[in-house]
Amino acid sequence: MIDYKLYQNVKMGKGVEIGDYAVVGLPLSGTNDGAQETVIGDEAIIGSHSVIYAGARLGRDFRCGHGVVIGENVASGGNCTIGSNSVIQHSRLGTEVTIGEVVNLGVLPLSKYDYREVGKDIESVVVVGDRSIIRSHTSIYAKTRFGSSFNCGHGVRIRECTIVGNNTSIGTNSRIEGFCEIGDRVLIHSNTSISQFSRVESETYLATGSVLTNTPHPLCPAVKECIQGCIVKQGAKISAGAVIAPRVVIGENALVGAGAVVASDVVPYALVVGIPAKQIKDVREITCPYGLIDRPYR
Repeated sequence: MIDYKLYQNVKMGKGVEIGDYAVVGLPLSGTNDGAQETVIGDEAIIGSHSVIYAGARLGRDFRCGHGVVIGENVASGGNCTIGSNSVIQHSRLGTEVTIGEVVNLGVLPLSKYDYREVGKDIESVVVVGDRSIIRSHTSIYAKTRFGSSFNCGHGVRIRECTIVGNNTSIGTNSRIEGFCEIGDRVLIHSNTSISQFSRVESETYLATGSVLTNTPHPLCPAVKECIQGCIVKQGAKISAGAVIAPRVVIGENALVGAGAVVASDVVPYALVVGIPAKQIKDVREITCPYGLIDRPYR
């Protein structure tokens, strides 16, 4: 007995398993059954009560849990896994991408927020590189790009027009508020907040609870004209609980101490601490308090 619904023009590979009450090839509202081709690769497993819309193209060894919704504008490479109750739409997934439970991927942004037209030339899809991991309860908007081996914790929110490089990690409950650039091999810890129009360059480190801001006068009538995020230059490190004021540039390989409030630019290799933050030494002068290494930052 077949307990799932299969619409027309669905091309199924060999060995596909479909769970009870799943729906595959569901036409969009206003379209005819079979108007769009749906492709399910070899050895795929579709969980019970899942819905796959017409036009989706899922690669070999695709796996999804129960109650998953896959939109029509979704394509995946081989060996991708989607956790139960996730909604995946307007997305292109590389190979070996793992997505946890209750993830919302491909949320369409409201155009009114793109008042500088930053995203006018960016296609309204999420692109996720090979071997990436997106953990449960995360929401990622369309018009975002993620390099290979991207890794994010639980409950992360990443808004539109954000570009993330390769081998970058974003920790649990962190927020990237859109229109941001984040480089390769960046480590962003949990509960970090990065405001719009910020740039975090490659090989940087943002510790737990650090905040990058973007406006000196919230709700000012001219806020849209003056809003500008921070720039964290390559190799810089921001310690736990630090706050970086709008438009501030943290120089290459600089170190911001825990709890500091940085209101002015930091020169390369400077160690700054306090409120407001002031330079106390060059990071190359720092020694290890435990005697494990001569100089942590050469």
